Amino acid sequence: MATFLERLQRWDAALFRAVHQGLRSRVMDIFMPRLTHLGGPTFSALLMLAIAWYSARTVYDLFLPTLVALLVTQLLVTALKNIYARMRPYDRFAFVQLLAKPLKDYSFPSGHTAAAFTIAVSLSIQLPMYTAVLLPIALIVALTRVYIGVHYPFDCAAGASIGAGSAAGIAWVL
Repeated sequence: MATFLERLQRWDAALFRAVHQGLRSRVMDIFMPRLTHLGGPTFSALLMLAIAWYSARTVYDLFLPTLVALLVTQLLVTALKNIYARMRPYDRFAFVQLLAKPLKDYSFPSGHTAAAFTIAVSLSIQLPMYTAVLLPIALIVALTRVYIGVHYPFDCAAGASIGAGSAAGIAWVL
């Protein structure tokens, strides 16, 4: 009888295949590797600067909780990657069409997704009028990570939970 963890991993692999292969198209192959960078540091910094500019909030008020939450998120993601040491999908399955450079660290949890959700939730707490834009961007980042072949869906769900939890926790503390 399979353990709960084994069943979860099989389900996660099946969902990975459904997204990675089931959504495949030439148009998506062009856009998804680009959209995945919405969870990267360059876009994140530019987004925070733009929101600070348009919201007339001080950079300090807006960025301090977000940067502290990003630090907490990064520490948790790095620790969990080293504890669980989960192989990336492209290292495990021959059918994976990798649409990004191979990464050297482990798969679980997704750091891009965690960062995207940290920023989205932190800024949404501070500026609720941006929630309808920020959370879909974070969800797109999570989807792209699976589509381009670097993460399983559960990696992204864990990253989203860590990021959102860090942002909410820091907002509560600060």
